[in-house]
Amino acid sequence: MSFGYVKVSSSNFLFCMTTPLNDHLSVLDIDCRFPQLRGGIANPSLVTLQPQRLYRFSSTSTSGRAVLQSPWWFIQKEFSKLERFFHLDKGNPGFIARTQAAVRYEWSTMDALVVALLGKPIKVFQGPGQWQFERLKSGGSVVFQAPPDLLQTYIPGLERTAVDGNVLGALHLVRHVKLQGLDDVDRAILNAGPGSLVVIPGNPLLH
Repeated sequence: MSFGYVKVSSSNFLFCMTTPLNDHLSVLDIDCRFPQLRGGIANPSLVTLQPQRLYRFSSTSTSGRAVLQSPWWFIQKEFSKLERFFHLDKGNPGFIARTQAAVRYEWSTMDALVVALLGKPIKVFQGPGQWQFERLKSGGSVVFQAPPDLLQTYIPGLERTAVDGNVLGALHLVRHVKLQGLDDVDRAILNAGPGSLVVIPGNPLLH
């Protein structure tokens, strides 16, 4: 945590104020430094997160501190929205998260849940997920229609190609849980025949 000292009036009284990590960020950085962000978030905005729990779904092939080195997360409020729909496929919460967050199969197996504690204020980009199109090896295609009111969080500095030690140091791993892998629903989608299109709508009533 960094501190700045400001003199008040003509007295010698000093007080400290916390400077958020990533404080230098600007929305202008989106196109010049994080072009991949627009592919995942629609209309991203810059916000400051206070210390809290963060959540993301990952692949069991990723382990150790590497599970924290993805910039894509859900804050507590948004993860609670996901939890309300886990009963739709009780054996595979990763599939529910995939449909709501619009995560292509080629990006993640979604068979692990990572819970981390953010220990410092930090500036991040946030917004609803973009719809995603994926062409499957089976010859079919799938469209994930992310809902407009489920916000995703992108934390600059955690990209695996350029991890910021200060940002990574602000995250503390709380839990890394292995989940069930692909189920019958996943397999049916992945085996969609040539020319077929599977459309998976995000729930517009997700509040």
